[in-house]
Parts: sequence; structure tokens; C-alpha cells
Amino acid sequence: MKPSKCCTILCADDFGMTVDVSRAISELAQCGKLSATSVMTNLPAWKTCRRQLPALRERLSVGLHLNLTTGEPLSALRQQLPGGHFKPLGQVLLTSLTRRWPRDLLREEIMAQLQQFEDAAGAPPDHVDGHQHVHIFPVVREILLDCLQERYSGQTVLFRNPAPDWHSVANAPGSRLKSMLIKTLSMNTSRAANAAGFNTNDSFSGFSSFDTEQPFKEELEQALSAGQGLHMVMCHPGYVDAEIALYDSVVERREDERATMMAMPLESIIWHPQRNQDNGRISWDKASRAAESMDT
Repeated sequence: MKPSKCCTILCADDFGMTVDVSRAISELAQCGKLSATSVMTNLPAWKTCRRQLPALRERLSVGLHLNLTTGEPLSALRQQLPGGHFKPLGQVLLTSLTRRWPRDLLREEIMAQLQQFEDAAGAPPDHVDGHQHVHIFPVVREILLDCLQERYSGQTVLFRNPAPDWHSVANAPGSRLKSMLIKTLSMNTSRAANAAGFNTNDSFSGFSSFDTEQPFKEELEQALSAGQGLHMVMCHPGYVDAEIALYDSVVERREDERATMMAMPLESIIWHPQRNQDNGRISWDKASRAAESMDT
């Protein structure tokens, strides 16, 4: 596998979902197999996993994985939901499309998840995205960017744009419908984030049907080579335990992703963050300029 000419950010989603998912991500980070991880702060495993964030920040970009579809809210939003649990993805999308979110309560929940992250990491998130891409849903994106402006104005934070290019959509038959929906929902995401003062990635890959019959190595190689500029690729490695089925349908595939990534020479292909010695932040502008120089 040849190194990509773009600056490829390989990001493991769902740190904090379970202890064993988080353990797999930490092991991959220690071996240089990842560029980033996105962190869930509202599930039971968070109380154990949160202690690992300072060490992870020494190797990775560590960001918030905003969660509005799994588990319980951290805020008073809990009182407005049946059983005190988040609604499933389809209902959350419908609530967003019809703009029926209780805006003050949604804002409070976003702030609570950001605060949990900061308390554990001792720093703001390096990037922000969403579990099941909720961060680009109508209303959610607007309020999230407003919260980020209030808390981190003038700081370097990357806002993930999960829009795939049309070539990637056409070549991903198993996940074409999902990637087309995200492509549509992502319209103007970069423009809105940039207007709020935040960086975004230039391209995105990693959509999958999570079919265990499809070799993950082939999917990952295609995703790594499909980008341009600052290219983000999401993945979902983990060790499988009994707890994970409570929160996610991606179960058996996680172990395959972890083992495949551990065996691949990813450390020589992907981007590895360097932090500013003065403020401990990642310079996304610098990473973007490096990506531009690779493409010329």
C-alpha cells in the first residue's frame, strides 16, 4: 500500500462506548495505527475510560463524538425523553428535519457533553463530530457551532464534514443510500463551520455496510486512497464484549477492524499530530498547508 499524497487523518470513533472498545483504540494509538479518536461522554463506560484522555492526547487528535441517539442525556433533556433515554436515530433525524428540538435543552446537553470532555482531557476538544453523524443534522449543527463559538472562539478546532465525494458514493454499493443521505445533510457544513471560525476536513471516507463478508482491508485501503487535501477516514475498531450490543449494531466487525489495522503498516501512511508547545493545541491550518503541498 503506497502512502497517500494527501494528509490522511485516520479516526477511530466511539471511544468511551465500552471499556473494551476503548482498550482497542488505546492499543492502536500506542502502535501508531491511528491519527485521532472521537469520544463519547455519556455512557456508563465513560467513568472508567475518561482517565485515558490525557495519555491519548500525547499521540492523537482527541475530539468530542457528540451523542444524541444512544444512552441517557447528561442534562435536563433527560426529563423530556421517554424513559429518560435518547430516541433512535430515525426519530432524531425526523425531529431535526422538522426542527422540533427543544433548543434550550439541546444546547444544555451539548454544553454538558463538552464540559465532560474538558474535565477529563484538561483541554478543549481538538475536533468535534457526532455519533451517527448527528452533528450535521438541521438545528443540531446550528446550535453546536454556536456552542463551539462561545467556548472556543479563536482556538483551533476541526469540525468534521462527513460528506463523501460522488465518486466514493458510486463505488460503495453496500452503503450508497447512507452515504448519499449524509452527502445531502452535509451541504454547506464547511461553509457554516468556516464562518464560525473553525477548520474542516477537505474530504471524507469510511462509510461501510459493516458486512463481515466484505474484507475490511480492502475497504480501508480504498478509503485511505480516496481523498484529497486534509482527508479524514473514520473507522470503528474494538474488542467485542457483552456490553457493546446494548449500544450499537456494529459488533462482530469491530474485532475484524482492530486486527486488520494492527497488521497493516498504517503508521507510515497516516498523519500524526504535533501539538504547539506553547498552548498544547493542534494547528489545523498547518496540517492543511502540509496537505496542499503534498497535492502540488
